[in-house]
Amino acid sequence: MKHEWKYAAVVLALVAVAPGYAAETVLPQSALVPDGNYYTNSIGSNTLARNDDGSTNSVPFGFNFTLFGATYSGGYINNNGNITFTGPLSSYVPNGVLGANQPIVSTYFADVDTRNVESGLLHWQLDTAGQLVATWDNVGYYSGHADLLNSFQLVLRGDNFAVPEGEGRVGFFYRQMPWITTNTSVTAAAGFGDGAGNGFTIEGSNSATFNTVLQNHHIWFDVAGGGVIVVPPEPPIVGAVPEPATGALLAIGMGWMGYISRRKKKVKATAA
Repeated sequence: MKHEWKYAAVVLALVAVAPGYAAETVLPQSALVPDGNYYTNSIGSNTLARNDDGSTNSVPFGFNFTLFGATYSGGYINNNGNITFTGPLSSYVPNGVLGANQPIVSTYFADVDTRNVESGLLHWQLDTAGQLVATWDNVGYYSGHADLLNSFQLVLRGDNFAVPEGEGRVGFFYRQMPWITTNTSVTAAAGFGDGAGNGFTIEGSNSATFNTVLQNHHIWFDVAGGGVIVVPPEPPIVGAVPEPATGALLAIGMGWMGYISRRKKKVKATAA
C-alpha cells in the first residue's frame, strides 16, 4: 500500500560536482521555452496497458544512447513519467535526486495512474531512425483520478543522431499540466540522475507548483560526451556577451563534464 509523503523544496543552487560528492545541480527555469506543443503529434501505436506504477518491458532502441559515461541500447519506460536503463522503476515520488538507484531521465516524475478509463495512456514510437519518442498523453493521477489530465513527451536520440540546430539529444515537451498533487504526494520533478545521488533538476522540482512552471513549455539538452548541458533557447549572437543564465548553464556543463571524464574511464555498461 502506498503511504502519504511530504517533501521539502530542493535547495536552488548552482554547484560543481566533485568525485565522491552527491550533488544536485539546479537548472534555471529561464531555460524553458514557451511552446505548448508536443515535438510530434505522432505518438505511436505502442501503449502500456492501464496501470499504476507499471513499466514497459525493455524497449530495444535500435541505437546506442550514452548517459553519465555508460552506453545503453534499450530502456524501460515507466508509467510515472521517466525512463530507466538497467531495470524498471515502480517508485512514484522523486525521493532525493530523482529517486532512483540507477541512471534515469525524468520528464515528469510523479504518481501517474492510468487505470481510470477517462485517462489516456503512455505511448511510444521509434518511427525515426535513431530516435525514441515517449508520450504520456492526457494521463491521470493516483488513486484512479481523471478529473485533471497531464500531457508531456520525451524525445531521446542516439549518440550518432544528426541533431538539428537549436535542438538537442534529449527533449522534454509539456502541454496542459493541471495536476501535481495526488493521494500520495504533493510534488514532482524533472531532470537527470546518475543513480548515485548526482544529477540535474529543473528549478522548481519537488515544489508544489512545479506543474505550472512546465506547462506549455519545452526544453532541449545535450548529453553527448557524458555531460548534461541545456541547449540555449536561442542561438547565441557571435561576439555577444552571454546572458547570465546562459553563462551559468555553460559553467554547469563544463563542471559536470570534467567529473564525467574522470568517471567514465572506470564505468562502462550496456543494457539489453
